[in-house]
Amino acid sequence: PHGAIGYLVLKKYRENNSENVIGVFLETAHPGKFHETVEHAIQQKVDLPERLLEFTRKNKVSIRMNNDLGQLRAILLN
Repeated sequence: PHGAIGYLVLKKYRENNSENVIGVFLETAHPGKFHETVEHAIQQKVDLPERLLEFTRKNKVSIRMNNDLGQLRAILLN
């Protein structure tokens, strides 16, 4: 999402400024955040930092919801 926000800011800036602007924005993440994908791509194991490893030991919890701001608000407030 932070990359999408960067793109949106650049797009709005270009709409509001008459100058010819070229924008560059970069994103980074620890390879361990997407370790299965990275390991598959580089064909070797990625060592995870202890703090990140703690998250992999927990159960994933998700809540199904519709594309509805009111429903999101209700979930966040409960």
